[in-house]
Amino acid sequence: MVNSFFKINIKNVLFSVLISIVISVVLVLIFALIVKFASLSENAVLIGNTVIKIISVFLGVFYGLKSKENGAVNGAVCGLVYVVLSYFIFSLLGGVGLFAGMNIVSVVFGIILGAISGILTVNLHK
Repeated sequence: MVNSFFKINIKNVLFSVLISIVISVVLVLIFALIVKFASLSENAVLIGNTVIKIISVFLGVFYGLKSKENGAVNGAVCGLVYVVLSYFIFSLLGGVGLFAGMNIVSVVFGIILGAISGILTVNLHK
C-alpha cells in the first residue's frame, strides 16, 4: 500500500515540467514587454511573477499528468522540479548567480502548488 502511494510516473512528471517551463518562458517574455512599457511597481512585478508560476505549474500538471492516481505526489514532484529547474534557467538567462536567491519558501510553494494541481488534475480527468 505504501509503495503504491509514492509511485511516481517519471515520464509524466518530466513532460509536465517541460510544459510548465515553456509556458513560463512565454509568459515571462510577454510580462517583460508589459513591464518595459508600463511603469509597474516592484510589488506588481512580484505578483506578476507569482501568477506566472501558478499558471505554469497548473497547466503543466494538467496537460502533462496522464495518470489517474497519485495526483498529489506526482504534482508535488512536478512543482519541486519546476521550481528548481526554472530558477536555474532564469538565473542563467538573467546572469544571476545560481541558487543565490532561491529560498525555501519558493520551493515549498512549488511543492504545495504542484500537489494541489495534481489533485485537481486527477479529479478533473475522471
